[in-house]
Amino acid sequence: LPIFRSVRGTRKIYTIAHCMGSVALASGMLDGTIPVDWIKGLSCSQVFMNPQWARINMAKVMMPFDLTRAYRMLGGNWFSCSSSEDDTLVQRSIDQLLRFYPVEPREMCNNVACHRTSFVFGRCWNHANLNVATHAQTHRFFGGVNMSLEHLLMSMGEHGHVTTNFPLAQKLTTPTNLRRLKGLPIFLFSGADNHVLQPASTLTTYETLRNMFGGEDYERVVIEGYGHLDCWMGTRAERDVFPIIAERVERVCRGKGGRELVV
Repeated sequence: LPIFRSVRGTRKIYTIAHCMGSVALASGMLDGTIPVDWIKGLSCSQVFMNPQWARINMAKVMMPFDLTRAYRMLGGNWFSCSSSEDDTLVQRSIDQLLRFYPVEPREMCNNVACHRTSFVFGRCWNHANLNVATHAQTHRFFGGVNMSLEHLLMSMGEHGHVTTNFPLAQKLTTPTNLRRLKGLPIFLFSGADNHVLQPASTLTTYETLRNMFGGEDYERVVIEGYGHLDCWMGTRAERDVFPIIAERVERVCRGKGGRELVV
């Protein structure tokens, strides 16, 4: 946002944020690091300030040992979403184990990068929504994740709200912080088949904001047939998803209110 403002001057910016980018944005706005008056409106994809992990991700969080600590001991502090011929024995062993990582019975996938991405983030799409070329380039879309960040995100998703960094990890969704968002139009949407974050992630935020400020500035949409990232990368996203977002952007720029919808 500071970079955009350096180019555009003091004009407010309509912001579209996805997944952990949206979580980071929420954290910065709630703690005051990012001034809300920089922003004209928000479209938040899959989550904003109330991350709630989907079932398989929550199962990882609830394991009797800390997965991030275990991986750090064996593979270091960085988990890559791709593989190479130079991988260590540990990384090659992980690739083999991930052949058995749970997927939907109707989906078949032999893509190592897709397996690694699904393991560390959750299954990011309904495979039926991706064409062959997009799926084959999975290794180009994701770099990886730092275990310190992963540990923080796992904690946020377990407790259902954004927090400060460890070791304090203080809740940021306090009434005082929430008041910073008053008057900001926010559009939230989730894929109904999201296996990274529950659609309840956007519902909780939607209900919290409406209960605190009324319903004038808030909308929420659940998009049937889509998961997490296929809302942006799916073969039919241009037809099924993009117009929904574009209409809200235009509406906010014209100064109109909102409601909850299911598409």
